[in-house]
Amino acid sequence: MVEEIARPLNEIAQARGIATLLSARATLAQRIGTDGIHLDLRILDEAAALRTYRDARKTLGADAILGALCPAERHLAMEIAELDADYVGFDLAAGETPEIVGWWAEMMNTPCVAFGVVEPAQAQALADSGADFIAVSASLWHAPDPARQLERIQTAIRSG
Repeated sequence: MVEEIARPLNEIAQARGIATLLSARATLAQRIGTDGIHLDLRILDEAAALRTYRDARKTLGADAILGALCPAERHLAMEIAELDADYVGFDLAAGETPEIVGWWAEMMNTPCVAFGVVEPAQAQALADSGADFIAVSASLWHAPDPARQLERIQTAIRSG
């Protein structure tokens, strides 16, 4: 079922020059031909997270995009970055503050994605802190006017 939905979406996106990532399914990503995968490592212990990342990289190869959402702590994120992750993400929707984003931007070369953004002020603070990318929360689609809220977030990022 996932493949039936993902395959045509992947083809449409790639035809328009948009990179596509599948969530956590390296073998399926290979079959469909996506550009890579995104791993959510927040619920795994460190050993399992590192093993999951290494297995995905082995399956996908060095040229695929492989990024990971990590707990908002430094150690695992640094370990994943040392394994040549294309990006490391932090979920900031759960009340986390942007301090880790600022620290990451100052200390690390691997791009940082701030996940879970809903409010324009939060987006601006994260952009100002050095986030390379801002990923809005899925809850954005429950806002009274999602398009307008996304526009506000974009404006806040640009004004920072």
